[in-house]
Amino acid sequence: MKLIAIKIFYILILTIGFTTNAFASSDDSPVKMLNIVASSVIDQLHQAEKKVARGEEIPLKTVRNIVNSILLPHVDLDHISRAVLGRNTWAKATVSQKQEFKQQFTELLINTYASGLAVTFNKQHIEFFPIRGGYQGKTIVQVNSKVYPQNASPLSVVYNLERKNGQWLIYDMNVDGISLVQSYKAQFLAIIENEGLQGILTTLVSHNKARMAKHRQVSGSS
Repeated sequence: MKLIAIKIFYILILTIGFTTNAFASSDDSPVKMLNIVASSVIDQLHQAEKKVARGEEIPLKTVRNIVNSILLPHVDLDHISRAVLGRNTWAKATVSQKQEFKQQFTELLINTYASGLAVTFNKQHIEFFPIRGGYQGKTIVQVNSKVYPQNASPLSVVYNLERKNGQWLIYDMNVDGISLVQSYKAQFLAIIENEGLQGILTTLVSHNKARMAKHRQVSGSS
């Protein structure tokens, strides 16, 4: 299964990841939250790095735990799952199919990007910019940022967030004009048109199993 959204979600993981207590503040600015988030995820990965021998990567299991328990609760996976499948496909899906897709899609994200995160998390700088017109009274905002990778050209990254139950959640992001949601939607649509919803579910399950088997093989040989 060839992925066309790797760069987008990869940067999402590199820049977004935080503990619940990290932004306990009366200032609920999404920009401030993202700044704290970016610092917190790097700090946690540095702590994990100290526990491994010099030159070795952080264990994949540790990185997966960071992604799964710290990052994903603050991403609107329900919204993203509906969006990447498309309105019509989502509406026709059964409850069990929706649950399975969300589970497998989330696993896809974790499996795809955890390995790279362990290697390159400390090789870039991130700058977030103020929201034009402010955020007070709004439930949907865009936060512009610039990512400066090591030995590479800067990237413009735009985060789309919605305020739900008093919390800002990311429901899409754009890297140099390329949308995470639209990239996955285009990829999945081709499979759905040929094989239906069950086709994408089967593809995701197969892909995730293969990725996990490869990770286990690498871990066992190290």
